[in-house]
Amino acid sequence: MSSRAPVPSVARRAAVAVAVLAAFYLTTIAIALALVPVPVIVFMAMDHVRPVAILAVAACCWIPAGLLLSGLFGVKPPRFSEPGLPLRREQAPAVFALLDELAAAAKTTAPADVYVSAMPELFVMETGGGLFGTNSRRVLCIGAPLLATSTVGELRSMLAHELGHYLGGDTRLSGVMAFTEGAFRSVLEATERNAFHDAGHWSIELAQSVAGGIGKGLVKLFASVYLRLTRPMKRRQELAADLLSADLAGRDTAIRALENVHVLGPLYHAYLASEVALVIDAGAMPTDLLAGFERFRARIAERGELAKLTDAVQKAETDPFDTHPALAERVAALRAAPDGRPGVLDASARTMLDGSFELDAWLVDATLTSFERSQARVEKMPWKEITNGVVPRRVAHRAREVAGLLHPRMPHATTVSAMFAAVVAGFESGRTAEIVAVAEPNVAQVPVYQQHEVIAELAGRLLLVLFEGALVEGGAEIEESLGEPCLVFRFAGDTVRPGSIAIGAMRDDAGRHELARWTARLATPPDGMPLAVHPSQTAG
Repeated sequence: MSSRAPVPSVARRAAVAVAVLAAFYLTTIAIALALVPVPVIVFMAMDHVRPVAILAVAACCWIPAGLLLSGLFGVKPPRFSEPGLPLRREQAPAVFALLDELAAAAKTTAPADVYVSAMPELFVMETGGGLFGTNSRRVLCIGAPLLATSTVGELRSMLAHELGHYLGGDTRLSGVMAFTEGAFRSVLEATERNAFHDAGHWSIELAQSVAGGIGKGLVKLFASVYLRLTRPMKRRQELAADLLSADLAGRDTAIRALENVHVLGPLYHAYLASEVALVIDAGAMPTDLLAGFERFRARIAERGELAKLTDAVQKAETDPFDTHPALAERVAALRAAPDGRPGVLDASARTMLDGSFELDAWLVDATLTSFERSQARVEKMPWKEITNGVVPRRVAHRAREVAGLLHPRMPHATTVSAMFAAVVAGFESGRTAEIVAVAEPNVAQVPVYQQHEVIAELAGRLLLVLFEGALVEGGAEIEESLGEPCLVFRFAGDTVRPGSIAIGAMRDDAGRHELARWTARLATPPDGMPLAVHPSQTAG
């Protein structure tokens, strides 16, 4: 039995968008035209000429009218921009065969162009074709992280969902939707005062303020109406596409794919932000990007953070302005529907890349490009080499920079380890604020009522940087710390988490005792290196 449900009418959705667009145009034009004769009427009503008043009224009417009309008729339809790397049929014939099979089963046309992107995303669209998508080309974009982390069954379900948008005519509305939203944006930009523009005549400034108020008010009113009318229909489109995916790939598989995608997105972005970005800044790019993500995800799961993220995603509720229903709503709708067919084999979706496409190598370059870094200045290497070489150098460099800043106040501390011990002693003697102010002079600008909290946080960071530097100086090895909140070290047979120790030291006596124990162990490192202090730093 098919689980497909009626899709919201394309004609109705188009009518709503066009009606809101027409009302926005008519209202904006009416306001602009109504402003034009106002200065003349005011002038005619005056007993005698008041130039300043006439100038103010004319500026506050004619300039806003001109800006409103220029914004309204200056809408530029968005041009198609390739969302990733074009994937050719010979590069992944199994993926295209699956698309053809699903399109035939859904009684729709497969996308003409398929792209691979660097982010965990999957979407369809149509290119060109004017407001209602006539003579446009169908486009599908698959995120490489999804291909790498999904099963064949989950990929089948996700592709079926996207084909459901074609079947429901959702993508044909992209033109009118984009034009409507473009009109809102154009009017807002035309009437908005540029904060970086030099101030002009007072009448011009006053007129721009009036124009900005009118523009914001109009856009806020009509955008709110537009979103409230179209977002529920957009969410029903998603539910209808979900039912098609269950019909073509199996209900349980569709549910599992939804749950995985909702968690994978924020998790992968966290991996890029907390791990990959840091090593790129240090001049390295991991070549085993996807393998590193799997280790990152496994460690997050071991720490219980993955369960917390999953629980938060499952408990999220739908907002009236959301384009997609919350996960719980989508899963509930799928569970209430009959199961279309049993799920397929759960082999990795990577097995479908049976052509010449090199997923890992391309993703490394594409990710580096997304960070807007010059690939010539970044060395590509496995995570293991980054952990053993790049990270220790970065830790040592940061520690020596901080120690150099503090050296004029603590000239007796000539190594990182000695500076670490000196700072710990200084904190214990009540000089925390003084020491933090040397390393972070901007702390003096923090409001008095926030200084205690800010100083405590900065003191913890200061301790951590010097603690990690002292460990490296003392010969400690850094273990791969993907998914860990801070770096993990191996020192003389012990596993050390300096981040936890530094935080604990700022909280209670037990933490301070543990910090004191490590301070004593690192006080005389066997190969401590003297600080490279600039001569000007030794004075004062």
